[in-house]
Order: sequence, then C-alpha cells, then structure tokens
Amino acid sequence: MAFSQAGGGPSNPQINVTPLIDVLLVLIIVFMVVVSMSKTKGLEAQIPQPAPDDTSQPVPVDRTIVIQVVCGTGRARLRISRSIRKK
Repeated sequence: MAFSQAGGGPSNPQINVTPLIDVLLVLIIVFMVVVSMSKTKGLEAQIPQPAPDDTSQPVPVDRTIVIQVVCGTGRARLRISRSIRKK
C-alpha cells in the first residue's frame, strides 16, 4: 500500500465546465428572447377610484307621523298628527 505524494501518480478526474457554461449562456439568451416577445407587458390592476364629488344638496323629505289609538268599539279616542321635515 504505497501512495505517491509527488506528481508521478494517476491524476484525479476533473469535470470540464466550459460546455456547461456554454449551455447555461444559451439557455439565458433563449429565456430573454422568449420573455421579450411575450404579448403582455404588465399586469392589469383595478385601482380604486375616488368617490365623485356630490355637491348637490339632498332633497328635503316631508314625513307625517300619525299615532292613533282605537278602542274596541272602533271609535278613535286619541289621534296625534305631526309633520316632520328632514333636512
């Protein structure tokens, strides 16, 4: 079991990275071309719009409240009527 320490023994296998780099560069170029030719250039977003300025005054509403109490005979005993104007 003798190991040689000097450069006289068999060399370790080394991977050649030049073809690997070439393939990666080609893939990057193809990816860039495909992305630049895509039809959509951005995303469609629904942006909230501000509420329209409603400067018109609300129409005043007239309401009438009627309270009527009727006894069992069908005759009205108490009737209160009031008109309310809402602004």
